[in-house]
Amino acid sequence: MTSDGSLSGGAVYQGAPILDEISSIKNLHNQINAKKQECSQLLRNIQSLEGVAAQFREIKDKLDTVELQLKTAQERIQQTAFQQDQNEIDELKNKIETLTKTIEECHAIKASNEEKVKDLTAKLADSKGMNLL
Repeated sequence: MTSDGSLSGGAVYQGAPILDEISSIKNLHNQINAKKQECSQLLRNIQSLEGVAAQFREIKDKLDTVELQLKTAQERIQQTAFQQDQNEIDELKNKIETLTKTIEECHAIKASNEEKVKDLTAKLADSKGMNLL
């Protein structure tokens, strides 16, 4: 410092002007606020999804309960005498159908074999007749 009170010597300030730094700080604050808002929105979305997940779990639990009740009811139905009789009737119907088809096949084979017997008998009679001559 000189005797008249002015500063002398030293290096000239090389940094950015103060107003530029203040503007830069304001921009950073704005970016921080934008990120905070984005974070808040994401948290609201997460809370919404948690609600949906809770509803899903509740509905899935209800579905599991109903499926178990259905399975239990089906097992009870299978154990009733009526259902057992119905199952036996169905099995007998299937067996009758199979046997009917077998009988039809046997009748066809029998008819075919009777024709062969007639043919062979005729041939045998012809061959005996030829031997007599």
